[in-house]
Amino acid sequence: MKICSNGQWRAEVSSPIGNIVIEFCSVGLHSVNQSPEISDSNFKPAPSQEVTLLSGNNKYGHLKECINWLDTYFHNPTKISEVKFPSFCTINSATDAPFFDKVYTALLKVPFGNTVSYKELATLAGSPNATRAAGTAMAKNPFQLIVPCHRVLPSTSASGKQQVGNYSSGKKVSVKEWLLVHEGHNLSNRVLLKSEK
Repeated sequence: MKICSNGQWRAEVSSPIGNIVIEFCSVGLHSVNQSPEISDSNFKPAPSQEVTLLSGNNKYGHLKECINWLDTYFHNPTKISEVKFPSFCTINSATDAPFFDKVYTALLKVPFGNTVSYKELATLAGSPNATRAAGTAMAKNPFQLIVPCHRVLPSTSASGKQQVGNYSSGKKVSVKEWLLVHEGHNLSNRVLLKSEK
């Protein structure tokens, strides 16, 4: 495991999906994840909840960028492409699994309101036969929402149904469903319904 030598800080912010923990250094973000206490059994979304700093020091630019990005994602998503994207610490772009970096970079190109299958994501990352590795990368994604693993779905079933799949090791599927609906998808019984577009 690589250790960052740039100092490390932690902050917590409120959001419509519950508190989000942000870890960062002077170079950029290390992780952005929903509070570990949130699960399917206690998830209570609050769509109007602003993204505000609850703990930590807001003097760091990377934290401000992240808070602004999250607030725009939740409350003004049509402007998300106009907001400065938070910087990542270079320690995260030099992981022990270089394929994960390719997967995360490919997923950043899947826009708000779109989805991909694990197979499609592996193909976008340059390795069409690495579907399982793409799934493992999603399970280890340190940047929830920013690297939008909620947009990755299992392949459509033989019956033609598009299941939403797991999220956070199956503990936060309701969060994934909320995020997909927030991005304009229709769901019923954990199945993505075809849009009328």
